[in-house]
This record gives sequence, C-alpha cells and structure tokens, in this order.
Amino acid sequence: MLSESTQTGMSGTAAVLRRLLYSRERTARVWGVMAGFVMLALVTAAGIVEPGSGATGVALVVPVALLAWFGGSWPGRAGAALAGVAGPLATAVSGGPVDGSAVPGVLLTIAVLLLVAETAPVLRFDSQSYREHAQTDPLTNLGNRRFFREVALVELNRSKRYSRPVSLLYMDIDGFDRIRHERGHEESDLLLVRIASVISGALRTSDVVSRISGAEFAILLPETEGGGARVVAEKLRDLLITEMADAGHEIRLTTAVVGTTGPVSLEALLRQADQTMLVARRDTGSVAYRDYQHPPLQLM
Repeated sequence: MLSESTQTGMSGTAAVLRRLLYSRERTARVWGVMAGFVMLALVTAAGIVEPGSGATGVALVVPVALLAWFGGSWPGRAGAALAGVAGPLATAVSGGPVDGSAVPGVLLTIAVLLLVAETAPVLRFDSQSYREHAQTDPLTNLGNRRFFREVALVELNRSKRYSRPVSLLYMDIDGFDRIRHERGHEESDLLLVRIASVISGALRTSDVVSRISGAEFAILLPETEGGGARVVAEKLRDLLITEMADAGHEIRLTTAVVGTTGPVSLEALLRQADQTMLVARRDTGSVAYRDYQHPPLQLM
C-alpha cells in the first residue's frame, strides 16, 4: 500500500477506524442494556407491578424498550418475559396468595411487551440505515462530506490528546466539467467510480477517503507526517494517472497536502487545505504542500 512507509507506530490498523467509528456506539449499547435490566429490577422491587394495570404497562415498557433497542430482540424478549411474571413472582416470594385470575393480565402484559421487543430493533436498524445513507456518497460508496467531517473530528481529537501527526490531502480532477460535457454523464460517473476504487485500494485501512464534491476527494492520513503525506500524494497521483490511462481516460490531478501535529481545529485545517489547493491550481497537475500554520494571535 502506498502509505505503509509513512506509518509511525501503527498497530492493528484495521481496528483503528473501527475504534473511531464504533467505540461510542458499543459503549452506548452496553450501558443501554444494563440500564434496561436495572430499571426492570427497580420497577419490580418497588412493588408497582400489577398485571393488566395501565401504570404497570408504562413502567415496564421503558426497560423492555431499552433492552430491545440497545441489545436486540433476544434481550428484549427476555425482558418482556421477566416483566410479565415479575408481579406474580414477587407476590409468591413475599408469601402472598397467587390469584389464578391474574393469568390473563400476565399474558396480556407479556404480549404487549413482546410487541415492543420486536419493534424496537427494527426502528433502530432503520435509524442506523438512514444515518449510513446520509454519510455515504451514492455514486462511489465512499463517505461524503458529512462522514468525513465526523471522522476527522475524532481523529484530530486523538492527534491532540497524544501529540500524534495527521495529514489532510485534497485531490481534484482537473477539467472534470469538460470531461462530463465531452463524454456524457454515464462515462464520467464511471470515471469517478474507478478513481474512488483505485484510491481506496491504495491506502491503509486506517486512512479515511471521502468524495466531498463533484470531482474532489479528501483523504485523512492518521499517524502520517506532512513529508510522508506528500510522498503518498505524489505516488497516488501517478498511480491514478497510469490506471486511468490504461482504461482510456487521460486525466490530470491537482493535489493539496497539509500536515500537522498537535492541537488544531477542523475548520482551521480545512481552511488551510483550501488555501493550499488554490496555490496548487496555479500549476495544474501539481502537488502543493504546507505544514499547518497556527493563525497569529489577535492582540486587544
């Protein structure tokens, strides 16, 4: 891969991106399931579980919904079953009489709670699917601008916390509007798909690539200093030009690289990348590089 030579202490690169994207969600799911069981225990201990009563329904729906939303169908079903028998079970444990007339209420409670347990995971899946679609470019299946910003924020925070290098690379296809006008939308779209595939295949698992505009791609290179990122950019540009030429497409690519170590805001980094791209466009097909420069302090 192009950027393997720029690694500085990378270990488990496949796990890096997964940690950035999913660690918070995994933590939320664990805490959600724990909260569901704790709430179920508290409702039972409070002695307000009365089969068939409206108050009981409201009190039990919340913990069962938490279990199903964060844990899935089986934890939800288990919670529904436990919630349904909690009232009679609590009565039996306390030594009170168990009335057979409570059975219909228990069954009704379990049925309603099972419905909640089956519905919550579907709603969660739909919400996750919507979020993924909102973060994905439908043409190339890369991340879009929104996805890139979210991941970049996490990576920049990690860079700040551990004083690790990170580099941002902008890459633009020169004259793409002319290509689209001459060859049509279908062929120009296929060109974008091929370029996205080559970029994705050439980078490390921990690198993040997104299509942020019509013919412009953004690449975040964690654990990569600016000089190494420039080498990656030049090799990637040459690889793309060669691969596209073999496929019958003559293209030129203009690239901007900004490298940084330490605290930097995402907005400031993107702003300097835009400025560097303006410099690169003065010489079409070039790679312009700069180390991140902190803006001067504004004195009162």
